[in-house]
Amino acid sequence: MKKKLLLMLSLSIMLICLFAICVSAESAYVNAKGEQVEAGSADIAYELEFSDTWNTGGNCRLTYIYLYDTSITKIVVPAIELTNSKGVVYAMADYWNVRLSTGWGDTLSVYALDDKEAKSNSLHTQIKELEFHIPIYLDGANGKGNLAGWSNLEKISFFDRAYENQDKGGAINGCASLREIHFYGQDNVITANFFPNNNVESGLVVFHENATGEFHKNQPLQNINKSNWTVYLNMNITHANATDPRITWNKNGINIYMLVPDKSIYTEEQIASYLTPFKACNNSSSNDYYSVPIMTYCEYYGEHRNVTEVSPCASKCLDCQLVTPAQSPAHNMQTTIEYTSFVLNGTKITKCLNDSCPLNTEPTVVVVDPLLTCLGYSMSNIAEGSIVLGFRANDVAISEYESVMGNTVAYGLFVVAKNMLGENDIFDAEGKEAAGVVYADTSIHPNAVFEMKVTGFATDNQKTAEFAIGAYVAVAKDGATKYFYEQTGAALEGENYYFTTFNEIASLLENK
Repeated sequence: MKKKLLLMLSLSIMLICLFAICVSAESAYVNAKGEQVEAGSADIAYELEFSDTWNTGGNCRLTYIYLYDTSITKIVVPAIELTNSKGVVYAMADYWNVRLSTGWGDTLSVYALDDKEAKSNSLHTQIKELEFHIPIYLDGANGKGNLAGWSNLEKISFFDRAYENQDKGGAINGCASLREIHFYGQDNVITANFFPNNNVESGLVVFHENATGEFHKNQPLQNINKSNWTVYLNMNITHANATDPRITWNKNGINIYMLVPDKSIYTEEQIASYLTPFKACNNSSSNDYYSVPIMTYCEYYGEHRNVTEVSPCASKCLDCQLVTPAQSPAHNMQTTIEYTSFVLNGTKITKCLNDSCPLNTEPTVVVVDPLLTCLGYSMSNIAEGSIVLGFRANDVAISEYESVMGNTVAYGLFVVAKNMLGENDIFDAEGKEAAGVVYADTSIHPNAVFEMKVTGFATDNQKTAEFAIGAYVAVAKDGATKYFYEQTGAALEGENYYFTTFNEIASLLENK
């Protein structure tokens, strides 16, 4: 009987010991670079003490921090992994979240290593920066909370999930120096618990490129009430309450921007002032939505991180789509001269043929002189029943046109009666004139003024007979010649030349 009692007592003691092992604290060690190292490592900067590390669903706690180097002002909590006695690895990056301190109303304490047992003097007020690479539940209420009293804390960065859904306040109460809060993680749940109500005149809140999540409760940003605070939202941060998406009680002067990967899908008006789904009003039924400027992540970070060469003279950022000229471009230049009419000014266009080169999309354009200048009809000949039409050639313009375009230009004068021409063209593809066409090649005379005089308009029938008169320009290249016809006035749309009469020309001259 005694032996049985002793055996039962032994089993009870073993169970108690096992239970003690489950709830006992476990430590992770971090070097000055913010990297987890082994216990006993020579470069430990501080020790992170955790409780209930087996509880991955939200009740594991970072209870205390012990400084091996008491001059430390920045604490990095890396993606901690702990291995228990059975070889089970607890990777805290996979936890639902990790709580801070010993309870919701307790400040996370920081002690010197030699104060580990007594815990007589917390050094948390000397810490200026916190960086979490594990999911964190930032708890607090009624003026008490996990980081309450961290009076010199200036910056917090959440590289993993940031979570708090109660909005009872207190989590960062007394963080009088806090001026930067950064969110990088996914599935964030954000309330006002993350944002200070302090007297810092300028500050920064950034939801970075891959950050996702929701605002919970109303007016989470209202505590940031200084005009020099800037908040960078992104399109992946939404409001849990679509029917009441207020983020501030009123428009309290903070500067808000919307970060996007690429501006190309937005209009210029949207880029200047994008209408967000977030409200700023003291009444949920109000429609006072924020309208904010759009900025790319590349603009915010001040660098292009995904750049590829798209041509020998340009690079392109695949994130924001911005094309940047190469420092030493290998241009593939082409110059052309274009005329809508050879008696009007033309344009010389110089461009690079390489894709995405700025000189491709915005070529150099220079105005050039016409090849011919029409001198018009001579009125002095009308009374005698004849008309004279004159032109002047510009050999400099012709020479440049030939040099740039690699062609040759010939020109002259023509006249033909409409009833003689019929359905034929003035010159065919081989350069042969149609029956009834009278022409003269004048291009052998440099810078010449040349005229065509037509006489014999004596009767009414002759004065009302239709004919075409003008200059022709023959442009030859690669064995083919194309003919262009230049006259006074405006040619009919889609036609090479138009017909007129002696009476129409006389009336035109008399009304000048």
